[in-house]
Amino acid sequence: MYIVEVIPVAKGINKDTLSYFSLKPVKEGSFIEVKVRNKKVPALVLENKLAIDLKAEIKSLPFETKSLEEQKEKLLIQPSFLEVLKKLSRWYASPLSEVASLFLPSFVLKNEIEIEKLESQSGNFISLALQQQYKERINAYKTLIRETFAKKESVMILAPHSGYAQILAEQVSKGIQNHVFILHSELSEKKQAETWSSALKHNSPIVAIVTRGYISLARDDFGAFIIEQASNDNSYIPPARPFVDARSAMRFLAKQNQATLLEADLVLPLSVQNSINKQETEKMEHSLNTFRTGAKITICDLSAQAKTARKQKEEYQIFSKEVKNLLSKKSKTSKIAILVARGGLFPQTVCFDCGNLMRCPHCSAPMVLHGKSSTRMFLCHRCGLQKDAKTLCSYCGSWHLQSFGVGIQKAQEELKKLNLNFVSLDESDTPAQTKRKINKFNQEKSGIIIGTPKLLNTSISEVDFGIILSLDAFLAIPHFNAEVRTFRLAMKLKELSKKVTYIQTRTPNHHIIKFLKTGRVNAFLDEELKIRKKLGYPPFKTFITIKAQGGKNTTIKEMQKLLPFIEKYKPRIFQDLIPISKNKFELSAMIKISNWPDDELAEILKHLPPLFKVFIE
Repeated sequence: MYIVEVIPVAKGINKDTLSYFSLKPVKEGSFIEVKVRNKKVPALVLENKLAIDLKAEIKSLPFETKSLEEQKEKLLIQPSFLEVLKKLSRWYASPLSEVASLFLPSFVLKNEIEIEKLESQSGNFISLALQQQYKERINAYKTLIRETFAKKESVMILAPHSGYAQILAEQVSKGIQNHVFILHSELSEKKQAETWSSALKHNSPIVAIVTRGYISLARDDFGAFIIEQASNDNSYIPPARPFVDARSAMRFLAKQNQATLLEADLVLPLSVQNSINKQETEKMEHSLNTFRTGAKITICDLSAQAKTARKQKEEYQIFSKEVKNLLSKKSKTSKIAILVARGGLFPQTVCFDCGNLMRCPHCSAPMVLHGKSSTRMFLCHRCGLQKDAKTLCSYCGSWHLQSFGVGIQKAQEELKKLNLNFVSLDESDTPAQTKRKINKFNQEKSGIIIGTPKLLNTSISEVDFGIILSLDAFLAIPHFNAEVRTFRLAMKLKELSKKVTYIQTRTPNHHIIKFLKTGRVNAFLDEELKIRKKLGYPPFKTFITIKAQGGKNTTIKEMQKLLPFIEKYKPRIFQDLIPISKNKFELSAMIKISNWPDDELAEILKHLPPLFKVFIE
């Protein structure tokens, strides 16, 4: 008799493993079906133990251990990926079951696409970094693919989203079309299953271009892993728990396979720059330190314009004189791209009486004001919830609500006042709509396109002029990484523009400006690292943010119950309850830790109830 320990592959099971009786051992790393709460779910076999060796433990259990039904064992992933899941679970303090559900596609489990257990390739882990413009990165990928194919090994490229995966495939597949396989969520489940199966059966080395949910593709011959847009934080972390970064999964996978890892972007992540400085990562020969090519950057100071508008009690103009002049004179002969921080008319609405920020009652994201004066509404950009704009404060019931900032819809209104035609890339656009708009703009000889940062992740061709509507709006996003993200976006717009990139700001003396004007990427990253080292910020320390959300009393009670368990880690408690809706509040705590992962703390965080969210940065 054996005790078989398994990882259930399903969300909502707040346990790492479950144990079952079995008359015979079950192959480790294989998949079986187990009953959880009277429902059959797929499970990954972790290990087998003789029941006689665990006799005392079994007797002391407060519940009865169930028996496994006899069934066929199915090998669906490489055993090395099981080790990756364990490392991710430990690093992100998340149950193995939830982590597994992120990276094991449902169609693989449903269609039982089996593999043969092959011998692992032997080699050495090599960490590389490339800081370059897009075209040069593509050339570097082609070279690495040729070198890896020559060793009879495959390459996996991690793309930030579905549309970008298609773009990458078009760029790298010339001459090797039959060896390139694309996996992303926009494909039908049938197409995904067919592609997965074909990639496994392909007898020659392949290039697999995947988004975050498909990196468990079970070939054992991957000799190189590439993370494209390695600084693109928003695309690689899921919007719901567990908040596991797919880039970390690729890093663990490359190390586990003793393969080459290449992290690439126009501006490298600070963690990679720090690794280069420590000589743990090798910077590729053709990496740039200073971005001298591309458009000239012109800073437009809006501070004087704003003061004049306040004194004369006039409506604040969102376009500077330079930008307004450019739009009126060049829009019919040139291509212009305008980058806006948020969607809607105004990104934030605040109650003047109690200070409550208008949030979505379902997912807590800020509600954004949309529409024309007669038909305005609040829209949640995360879950799509709509609310009538004629609403009261959800916390105190006041009608005194004030909207702030400039969203894409407000910019559209101002362009219409100038009698200018434009293409608008909205957050609500489907991938197909986005593709149609971009293709139409690319075919035109002149015109204006406006969008949020999503615009820079499309197949948009070069423009003559780029405009950042408000640098301050990007810098004001409440995250310690806001400056690095803003710098990267500005550099990407500079890369896209051929002549001039205009950056509007009310803070022309902000320290980021001098680096934007000169294009000194490395100097910016190194200065940011010096500041973070003094402050004890990532990558020198790890930030663990714990958020509790629920009713007022429940939220306070649950956080108070947690505090004695994490007291020795000296958490910083944010005393103010943030009202999310009338009956829902958020309370946060932050731990700054030098040596992570800490197994004791990870176990505590791993088993927190669902009202808690844990972010590891």
